[in-house]
Amino acid sequence: MMKWRRQAEAGGNLLLSRQFYRRRNIFGALILLLVFVVSFGYILQQESQATVFGPAIGAKSLGLGYASSCVVGADNQAHCWGMNTTGHLGDGTTTVSHNPVNVISEGALSGKKVLSVGSGGNHSCALASDNQVYCWGSGTAGRLGTGGTTGSATPVAVDTTGVLSGKTIKTLEVGHSFTCVIASDNQVYCWGLGIDGQLGNNDPSNGDALSPVAVYTGGVLSGKTINSLSVAVTHVDETEEPTTEKGDLPSTGQAIFWVIVGASILILLAILLISGKSKRRR
Repeated sequence: MMKWRRQAEAGGNLLLSRQFYRRRNIFGALILLLVFVVSFGYILQQESQATVFGPAIGAKSLGLGYASSCVVGADNQAHCWGMNTTGHLGDGTTTVSHNPVNVISEGALSGKKVLSVGSGGNHSCALASDNQVYCWGSGTAGRLGTGGTTGSATPVAVDTTGVLSGKTIKTLEVGHSFTCVIASDNQVYCWGLGIDGQLGNNDPSNGDALSPVAVYTGGVLSGKTINSLSVAVTHVDETEEPTTEKGDLPSTGQAIFWVIVGASILILLAILLISGKSKRRR
């Protein structure tokens, strides 16, 4: 009897020992898995940053277009990438680029810093440190606001001899084929394609504007000042109070990294919960 008892106790101890080592191995494997996933997320973050923004650009402002994008870098200059059939990357060429290229900073932008950028369907614009706007790309329908329809693969100054005379620009927004700004008088001015009334200048013919025109301030905007502005493909929205503040841009890589970390933690907790339920059933 004593012999059988000793054998049973030995068998029980062996079983407990095996369970202990099995659980320890499971926890060890889970920890290793978590470390691997977090490390992979970190590597992916670094690669994403290098691919999107390129070395030493440090984006401060971002403009997304139909098939191209632009950023203002830490060097206070504009950098663009994507489709370039009409010169809307601003690098003096019509060559497509899969990586950011420098917008030409000589000529119209010489000696100026770029404060913000915007990209449309096939043109782009920048607000410079002299508080004026410069555009490049297709000039069709007056997209560049120069008073003509000639395109340019390098930045050109928007016409300031008309409604913008004596005014500075506070806010820039670029639509698909038109552009709008808020000037120092807190009113909105637009130029470019007007076929759908997106210029807002109370023109029944919906004609294009080769130079800036004033958005109609009668009716609902009578007596009001404009503080913020947003544009879509074919229309403009204005608000009397600021709705957003521009700050540091979130990195795509950082977003991916934290999503992976969060998912890993949730998976680990789920496995531990299932493991705990299995123990109680035994």
